[in-house]
Amino acid sequence: MIALIFIAAAAVAPESNVQIDAKSAAEVQQAETEMDKQFQLAISRLRNCTANTVQCFYWNKAIPRLQREQAAWKQWRDAKSDLDAVEMEGTSGETEVRNAIKVQMTKARSAELSKIGRQ
Repeated sequence: MIALIFIAAAAVAPESNVQIDAKSAAEVQQAETEMDKQFQLAISRLRNCTANTVQCFYWNKAIPRLQREQAAWKQWRDAKSDLDAVEMEGTSGETEVRNAIKVQMTKARSAELSKIGRQ
């Protein structure tokens, strides 16, 4: 009976910190990939908008500003997630918390980017 309990416990052993960190890093990468896709689509929408419409009149100025904003946003996201995870510093959950914050923020940014250049 004890052997069965040990085998059952071993079969459902919790994930190691390395596995959890790898999983959360993969989630960040997936969210980042989607955000980059939405960013490229926003750039494309700005480049291909109908000329002389109010939404597209300044597209040639909007693209470099959007690019600059995106670079600054990524730096801000990283700094904000570092700050928000500071109370977890030195614990086994530090990376997981930081990455969860990054995923949440990155998904929100993707939604924001998906609206740029739509008429």
